[in-house]
Amino acid sequence: MIESNGKKYDSMEEMFNEWDSQKNWLENFIDNKFSNGIADYRATYTLTHPWKILEYIWTHIEYAWERIFKGYDRRVIWSIDFYLAKMMPLWIRDLKETKHGVPISMFDINTLKKSCDPDNDEMEIAEEKFNNILEQIAIGFECYEEFHNTIPSSEKYKELELKFNNGFKLFKEHFSSLWD
Repeated sequence: MIESNGKKYDSMEEMFNEWDSQKNWLENFIDNKFSNGIADYRATYTLTHPWKILEYIWTHIEYAWERIFKGYDRRVIWSIDFYLAKMMPLWIRDLKETKHGVPISMFDINTLKKSCDPDNDEMEIAEEKFNNILEQIAIGFECYEEFHNTIPSSEKYKELELKFNNGFKLFKEHFSSLWD
């Protein structure tokens, strides 16, 4: 039971719904028109607190400055694991599409010509093998965030954990091959 302004509510949701219904039509119109908000705040709040727009702009200038001179901004440090889990699949798939060859470890050394100059068939097999490894790494990192937002005892959790661990193992194993 929640009490606010002399009224009792069964849940926070009920209380917030009543508060929303009490807003005037203009506030509702503005908030609906700018459903994503302005400067990371609800539109009507931002319009009544205009300095929040300046704070937002200044903060994003600071982030840009940090990216220029450090190569990253402080938001990365707040959660390096999730930043890498978000970016790694993008980078890996870009490498997969733009690479100019494959690591020698992708070839079967026993069938490779003595000159170490693979023919088209060998190259195709090696590239397919490497692309598969890269995709498994990307999938593993994609599973990371979902893995941490899933109930630990569920089947989905176990499946995501397995995919992440497999992708991370391949990432570690082929770390020195992630270049173009």
